[in-house]
Amino acid sequence: MLAAGRTSSSVWRNLMRQKLLWEKVAKRIAARIASGKWSVGTVLPGEIELAKEFDVSRDTMRRALAELVKSGLVERKKHVGTRVLSHGNSVGFLHEITSLRGIDEYGNQYERFVLNSSLVSLGEEEADLLGLPVGTMMLRLENVRVDTADREHPVVATNVYLWPEDQEAVERIRRRPGELAVSCVEKLRGVQCSEVRQTITAVRAPGEIAERLRMSPDEPALRVVRHYMADSSTPLTISVSHHPGGLYSFRFNVKRAAMKGQF
Repeated sequence: MLAAGRTSSSVWRNLMRQKLLWEKVAKRIAARIASGKWSVGTVLPGEIELAKEFDVSRDTMRRALAELVKSGLVERKKHVGTRVLSHGNSVGFLHEITSLRGIDEYGNQYERFVLNSSLVSLGEEEADLLGLPVGTMMLRLENVRVDTADREHPVVATNVYLWPEDQEAVERIRRRPGELAVSCVEKLRGVQCSEVRQTITAVRAPGEIAERLRMSPDEPALRVVRHYMADSSTPLTISVSHHPGGLYSFRFNVKRAAMKGQF
């Protein structure tokens, strides 16, 4: 019975890994469609060709395309292929976060590249955005995340702000592109992030951000500011991310606590 139980667990883990893989592939294809790489009416490359490009099995690609059909982004017809129906601005993939650690999922989907790190004195605009006094000294890491199958179009540009005393975490952040910056600071300090305060705003992409994302200046973007808090009122880290318009949607679920009337 023990062997059978282990076998069942192994099969279940394999099935879950496969599901996560085709979901990620579907999201990556959806991001390409939203960015305009494949315009409405375009017929996508064949299933076999796409499977090779994304380095997955044909079955995984078939499942990913089926998910895109369900979302209304594409249609599939015999002898015609897979045709793009929508850029996905109104029908798209939602990133669902139901716990603090769920934030890791989105970050780990794409490879992070740190472009620059420097010690800066916050000017008025930057300080106001972060909720800190003008002149505060912060370590600023400028990075992008890219789809490994489409390195020409970054999916997000982020500035991460650390306190100067956390300089040691910078090298860990560079070495571990799949790990959140706040996780690196947690390990350095031996503390745990207990709360994330998040503000999402529709903006025009600033010039430097637009250049990083390879967008035209002032194109629509979604700005996400996150304050990662421990037990004190001072954030462990702060991140400011800009996503090209149409590539990112957010859903947050709040569940009522066991005690009636409380959340």
